[in-house]
Amino acid sequence: MATDLLAIAVGGATGALLRFSVSHAIYRKLGRGFPSGTLAVNAVGSFFLGLLAEPLLQLETLAFPWHTLVTTGFLGTFTTFSTFALETAYLLEQGRLWRALGNVVASVGLGLIAAWVGVHSGSWLFVEGPWAKPGWFLWMVLDLLANGVGAFTLGLIVEGICLRLRASSGSRMILAMLAIGSFATLSSLHLVYDFISHNDGFEPIALIVTLAFLANLVVCLLAVWAGLSFVREL
Repeated sequence: MATDLLAIAVGGATGALLRFSVSHAIYRKLGRGFPSGTLAVNAVGSFFLGLLAEPLLQLETLAFPWHTLVTTGFLGTFTTFSTFALETAYLLEQGRLWRALGNVVASVGLGLIAAWVGVHSGSWLFVEGPWAKPGWFLWMVLDLLANGVGAFTLGLIVEGICLRLRASSGSRMILAMLAIGSFATLSSLHLVYDFISHNDGFEPIALIVTLAFLANLVVCLLAVWAGLSFVREL
């Protein structure tokens, strides 16, 4: 029970921070005339919930509750039905009936489509497909998610320290590059090690390991950038 609560707390905090960052960035680009930020995070969250919900049940025998952390914690706070309902109510109060109706139709429709695509994609990738039997692909995705969360948190810490110390732009860039480079390199090496350990060999999957390494670098860079941007917007 205590482990489940910890998993929900960690995943929930990270999901809420990431939702704020993503939706705020979208609103800055597109404006707030239509709740596009909430629509986007709900659609993306629905897809990943459908993608990972069933495969993560395979890991319930492990000591750490991955299913609870990702579904109830992270994706539960990354998506938001209450904000969708409130923004729709505001549109109705403002007399924007068609925008309110469009938001309801788009949110429900895209959410259902995204979840359906996610469920079938997850079933093929992790349960029934050719990559499902060895189990390494699910572990790779979990490692990428964990590394992304870690990189996002690192971005928060680095930018918070820089603001606290009132560091110059040059010092911020150097510190950010050191943090990103160190974390991305170490996490990528760990990903490769974990990948190999779950596949019992390197040579047959050398190309896949290389792609996983590059994918992790991209995930870490984007996650650190999101963390840095989040603190700057506060």
